[in-house]
Amino acid sequence: MLAHAEPGSWTLLGWSLEPLLLAALLVALVAWAFGVRRVNRRHAAVIPAARTVCFVAGVAALFVALASPIDTFADDLFSVHMLQHLLIAFVAAPLLVMSAPGTLALRVSSPALRRSLLVPVLHSRAVRWVTFPVVTWLLFGAVMWLAHFTPLFELALESPPIHDLEHVAFLAAGYLYWLPALGRDPMPWRLGISGRLLYLLLGMPVSSVLGLVIVAQTSVMYPHYLAPDALADQRLAGTVMWVGGDLITAVLIGLAVWAWVRDEARRARHRAAHAVIDASRG
Repeated sequence: MLAHAEPGSWTLLGWSLEPLLLAALLVALVAWAFGVRRVNRRHAAVIPAARTVCFVAGVAALFVALASPIDTFADDLFSVHMLQHLLIAFVAAPLLVMSAPGTLALRVSSPALRRSLLVPVLHSRAVRWVTFPVVTWLLFGAVMWLAHFTPLFELALESPPIHDLEHVAFLAAGYLYWLPALGRDPMPWRLGISGRLLYLLLGMPVSSVLGLVIVAQTSVMYPHYLAPDALADQRLAGTVMWVGGDLITAVLIGLAVWAWVRDEARRARHRAAHAVIDASRG
């Protein structure tokens, strides 16, 4: 365990506790708690508890992916490394999207800050472009495939800074990818339920085909993992991405349908209430 620890980190039972990572995750949790408390005090519409659960779970997924023995042994086993990527891009990223941090930022900020910075940024051409569903799909696919089928993967294994940048790329691309399908924040592009389902279904091959290609390899892809059982572990890594990515996407499709049904039921109740009020006035 100590041999796998990076300089400047603390190691406890295989958990590599880097101070910078712990500080960043702690700041995120404290900022979220402060924002929710402030909004709930100042506004009649409170932040739903489910969004806090999603945010905390997303941060926890990042902590497990980057500080647990998963990170410790990712340099030795490709399958563990792939599990780490899955946790970042397919678990942490969608959970953070579903927490709707943009909505919290808009509500907690002052009217002057919203008018001068947040709203102009949300309506900017750059945000409209980077959140366009076709762009987010292509960007996510590019990050996933380039990270695994170019020399970048081997470089990340040999260089901790590049490895950290790889994790940032997975989280950022994953966040943007899940945003059109699961996002609750105000966005330039809004997909209906049919568009969301189609988007997610078309996104499944990004991970499944990638995993299948890795499973089909007859030689070890990365010299870093050269070992007697490296090829078997490589096939396990491809299976993790293929099966794990599809299963998680299927669950998220179910959540998208459930959210749509819930919203439609809420709108129906509102329409019925307004109809009753109008009838009483008439």
